[in-house]
Amino acid sequence: MSIDLYWQMYDKTLARIRAEKPTTFAGLKLILDTFHQKSSGDAFFPGGADDTLGDAMMSAGWSVDWEEGDYLWTAVHPASGAVIHHVEGDIFCLMEGRVAPRGATVATTEGVVIAEQRHIDLTNRDES
Repeated sequence: MSIDLYWQMYDKTLARIRAEKPTTFAGLKLILDTFHQKSSGDAFFPGGADDTLGDAMMSAGWSVDWEEGDYLWTAVHPASGAVIHHVEGDIFCLMEGRVAPRGATVATTEGVVIAEQRHIDLTNRDES
């Protein structure tokens, strides 16, 4: 692959993430695997450019906690609960996330919302 084609595919992959806005790890992996096979993580996306995967994830609605530079970060999708951890290009799925069917409603009983919710403290890595 020529260097020009590599960077075109790099940019196209980030554009797809911004356009398709994946809400789960599986959705993200489908996009990433078209560019680069996984390495030691569950998926892989190289760095080395001004535009990064973390930037694209934020544009797609994910919350990103930059831990060190652009090579170590954790991202959470607020709607699905998906959590990924990025370490120097390797992407690890910490929580897959859930997708509600279109038009789904949350059931209530006597005014109490029935739903599972998890809280993840990115600073302390605690889950409740």
